[in-house]
Amino acid sequence: MSSRDGSSKSALVYIASTSDGCPISLSDNTRVRSLVPQQYLTDDPAKADIILLNTCAFDGKREARTVRIIQELSEKYPGKKIFIGGCLPKIDDRLLSRLPHSGTFSLEEPASISSLLAKEGLGAVMGCKVPYEHDVLVGEDLSDLRIENKALQLIRRAFLFIETKLKVRISPLRQIVSCSVVGEHSYLVLTGRGCTGNCAYCAIRYVRGSVKSRVLSDVLGDIRKGIEQGYSDIWLIGDDVGSWGQDLGSNSALLIQEILKIEHNFRLVITAFDPKWFVLFKDEMEAICGSRKVVLLTIPIQSGSARMVRSMCRQYDPQEVGARVSRLRAKNPHLLFKTHIMVGFPGETWSDFWQSIKEAFRYDIVVPLIFSPRYKTQAALMEEQVGTVVKWVRFALLNLSIWMRFLFMILSSFSVSIARGESDPVRPHSRHEGGSRVTPK
Repeated sequence: MSSRDGSSKSALVYIASTSDGCPISLSDNTRVRSLVPQQYLTDDPAKADIILLNTCAFDGKREARTVRIIQELSEKYPGKKIFIGGCLPKIDDRLLSRLPHSGTFSLEEPASISSLLAKEGLGAVMGCKVPYEHDVLVGEDLSDLRIENKALQLIRRAFLFIETKLKVRISPLRQIVSCSVVGEHSYLVLTGRGCTGNCAYCAIRYVRGSVKSRVLSDVLGDIRKGIEQGYSDIWLIGDDVGSWGQDLGSNSALLIQEILKIEHNFRLVITAFDPKWFVLFKDEMEAICGSRKVVLLTIPIQSGSARMVRSMCRQYDPQEVGARVSRLRAKNPHLLFKTHIMVGFPGETWSDFWQSIKEAFRYDIVVPLIFSPRYKTQAALMEEQVGTVVKWVRFALLNLSIWMRFLFMILSSFSVSIARGESDPVRPHSRHEGGSRVTPK
């Protein structure tokens, strides 16, 4: 490539994302960035020759956002080469073929990215390092988030600032705000890719495949590196953290037990832990959930109806899971439980839906989802598809119940704080914003 004066000029690369907060997708952004030497990167798409777009297509809503962003980039920057990676290329190749782009790349195969860029005149990337499996998010990774996610980041910072100035702790609202939103304070450690599930609605398994666990020593080593760098918020991420070790003759309970043996102050956030492992390793998980180091555990039940869970090809009783959550919270009130609830799955009745509403109240944080048929999945071909109007009515009611519970928690937080006269000073933060250090007991 040559400049106007005839001198050679290397192509500039702009890295963008359609993620709306998925820790794995955000982590993948850093891996793509690590493959491109700093001198070839630009934060201005107008100056770029190449746009690498890491896509999310988890459900219909996120897929629609991805399509819109691709079309906007193509229209706003005609002539730019747009390469698409992430979930979309493997989830729906039919849709991909209708979108403007110059090619694709695979985050599962870092060499493909290096090869692609080398063909575009960035030969130096061929000697670039293979992406790390632990990641520190920077501003660029968060810049493409939806306005709702950016608002959560601001709310989190404002809340912690107010607490620090007033020298009070407002629980459990404090825990929810401080550890439920991934950001620059988070140190992400990947446990592996893929899962052992066969969920009827899920298309992500076509992207990730079966579980491929990282060895125990690598995971522990990455956590120690994060702690040495001053991070106190450690996020265990994976498509299903609970399936770790199934391909190694081990299990996720052992992994977490070994992590908790690390003699440093840190807070552990565990994402995407399939409920079947929570039940299967119930004795080990009871001990794990008793640790003050574990601050949040995500157990996506998807539905409060056992009938719906079976129809989804998932293997647990959501009411049994919820009962265990309630017992464990009573033993460790500092631990937060997060779940996902999906409405409108084929065959869902109003009775099934109300069971989901009831079970949702057992959890501190609920992520509402609305079913959308995904290409090549079993659920897309099922009979008894729920009508669009009914799905949106149920989705609105689920959101209303979530906000009602959240409002109750806010009022409870303030009443408890004032009634008990709690004014414990906030412990010193780490050098990374919001990453407060804790003293495990």
